[in-house]
Amino acid sequence: MDKWTNNRVALIGDAAACASLLAGEGSGMAMIEAYVLAGELFKAKGNYKLAYKNYEDRLKPFLLKKGSPW
Repeated sequence: MDKWTNNRVALIGDAAACASLLAGEGSGMAMIEAYVLAGELFKAKGNYKLAYKNYEDRLKPFLLKKGSPW
């Protein structure tokens, strides 16, 4: 997927980006991603497009380091 969001829908966990097929980190990553997304939505004060962009910008570099195709 090019993006983890579409309109008002955002993906988290393995649906967004699988960090490793063997590590079993899906639920842990889902909690981290949900936490980051909630924080970005709060900071954006209703501007979900900005929040979604910041969510992806913040997490993609982290996931790249963990071996995700992102």
